[in-house]
Amino acid sequence: MLAFFNSDDKMTTVPATTFRIQDSKNLILSQRGTRKQAQLFNNRSLEKLFSQFDSVKFFLTRENLREVIVKR
Repeated sequence: MLAFFNSDDKMTTVPATTFRIQDSKNLILSQRGTRKQAQLFNNRSLEKLFSQFDSVKFFLTRENLREVIVKR
């Protein structure tokens, strides 16, 4: 599973974005306005959230998004 989380704790509103897989090498991002940030997840809280999965990998994008890839 591929999931994205905002990593900037100073933001009160965050962009609402949809992600669509275009093909095996491209992901299309479409911004749908903004929303209030509901909860901030750091790496430790994401590890707890996905603790039932076999593998959890984290990456930080240029857009301050925490990209998480989890595998069962």
